[in-house]
Amino acid sequence: MDGTDDVRAEQILNKMKNCSNRNAYFQSALAASFPNGEFITVEAKLHGKITLEKRGSRDSGFSQILSFRMEKLLLK
Repeated sequence: MDGTDDVRAEQILNKMKNCSNRNAYFQSALAASFPNGEFITVEAKLHGKITLEKRGSRDSGFSQILSFRMEKLLLK
């Protein structure tokens, strides 16, 4: 999808307007290499739902259309 995060979020909402299964997840991965040669990797998924409409004025990717049960904790 081309465009800004706002445009892509609107495209997703339009494509999903008749979808009842709005399950989604945010996946993140991190890899770090240290001077002593140690190397670590971490991967995590945060499960939630795609909202029916954009919420708030958040400026971080798709956070306007993703809802998580732990949302208050995440925003702090």
